[in-house]
Amino acid sequence: MVDLVESRLRFMFDTNNWTDVISFDKHVDYKRIERCIKGTTIELENEKITINGTQGIDILGVFQNNNLYLVEIKNYKNYRISNKDKLENSAELLATSVGRKVRDSIACIVSGKRNSTNDKDLWERVLDILCNQRKNIFVILWLEEDFISLDKEKIKLYNYQKTLQGKLKWLTNSSNIRVWNKRNYPDNINLNVEYE
Repeated sequence: MVDLVESRLRFMFDTNNWTDVISFDKHVDYKRIERCIKGTTIELENEKITINGTQGIDILGVFQNNNLYLVEIKNYKNYRISNKDKLENSAELLATSVGRKVRDSIACIVSGKRNSTNDKDLWERVLDILCNQRKNIFVILWLEEDFISLDKEKIKLYNYQKTLQGKLKWLTNSSNIRVWNKRNYPDNINLNVEYE
């Protein structure tokens, strides 16, 4: 069992089916890139412009040797009031953020394959899946919120998923881009998730 904690959630991956499961944005190779590409704010013609640094997804894992999962986790559960501004009409902003993290993470994977002194074999296996059209790439936005009703939750998650699919159609089939939470993720992926 690989046990990872992110955003007050514990993800337990069954190692009979999952390999190469890591906290991506905590990995030493990602941290090296993050140090090199820092964000900054510059002033041009009396206007401040913020240039974002690099950002990575939360979890990377390989399921049954053929499926690469890139998972970004947002847990707003029990913080609805303090995050109200983030959550209202936020599908576009959240999808753009996830899309950038996926893009930056793929750049890190390529860099790891070329330059890693820690996990070159890991990045080679992951890059093989990324470049092999017979293998699948899944992008998962794991989104926990305090939903008022099941119907409203389904509608909101559907809207998030459609927006995210639009941002990531350059990478993978739309059916492989999903928005999950503790109530709707599939039973057949050998994963258990608990609140921390």
